[in-house]
Amino acid sequence: MTGKVLWFSGKRGYGFIHGDDGNDYYAHITAVNGSKRSAKYLVREQSVEFDIGDGGEGKGAVALNITPGAKPPRIRKPKAQADAS
Repeated sequence: MTGKVLWFSGKRGYGFIHGDDGNDYYAHITAVNGSKRSAKYLVREQSVEFDIGDGGEGKGAVALNITPGAKPPRIRKPKAQADAS
């Protein structure tokens, strides 16, 4: 399945992914493919591919085998221009 990162905290080690099926899935840092360093930098609106698994004991569905896609471009605010007067 594909989806986008709703939010992810590398410090806390978890976040949520919004699947293209309209559901939200819990995502743990250990489910992210690649290095732990790359997992810490999942960003909002980043496309991901993932499998759906059972969280067990009433925890609902979770995202497994998360493969990050390209990060969305950063929108930078223009620097304020100094007054010429």
